[in-house]
Amino acid sequence: MAELRAEANTIANYLSKNHFLIPMYQRNYVWGEDECGQLWDDIYHFYKNKTDDDEYFLGSMVIYAENKVQNIIDGQQRTTTLLLLIRALL
Repeated sequence: MAELRAEANTIANYLSKNHFLIPMYQRNYVWGEDECGQLWDDIYHFYKNKTDDDEYFLGSMVIYAENKVQNIIDGQQRTTTLLLLIRALL
């Protein structure tokens, strides 16, 4: 049985230290402008109003490692959107 553990992580570390795979049984990417805009607005307003001690909570991600790849079970819409957002900013 796989080990279950929870840990806090930064968005930068989460995205840059992993190779992701979304298993075929997961739903397709379905977020539209409304969901993407809501995520962007949430992140923007957090950083605009944050103090030194504040931390942003993106939500839980459920992943499991297999062959050096992180399989995303929960959080694939947010992960994909963040990667698309970063790509657009570049």
